[in-house]
Amino acid sequence: MVRRLFQILFVALLAGLLVLSLYPSIQGPDVPEGGDKLAHFLMYFTLAAVGAIGWPSRTTLALLALPLLGFGLEVAQIPIPGRGFEWGDALANSIGAFCGVAVIALALRVPMRRGERV
Repeated sequence: MVRRLFQILFVALLAGLLVLSLYPSIQGPDVPEGGDKLAHFLMYFTLAAVGAIGWPSRTTLALLALPLLGFGLEVAQIPIPGRGFEWGDALANSIGAFCGVAVIALALRVPMRRGERV
């Protein structure tokens, strides 16, 4: 039941990521230095962590697929008005995905006290 909920959440987050990544840029408030990279990191961290909980046996796939997705979306942004390819964004996406999977993998290995449930 919990895994299914995380699988549904993963799909919803992925859909949101695709829309936000491929929508033409709208001029918003100024983002502090590095804030853009932090947003990329956090989105891919969250997506990877949710995916690792939803599909714990597929973490290797997430480690490969999510950085490739991030790179592919950066390339896809080239022709979109107000968007463009940025190596820093692609790197932040990859680091976020790796960290998200790693945190969940470590958390799932921590022994629980007797009687506790996940």
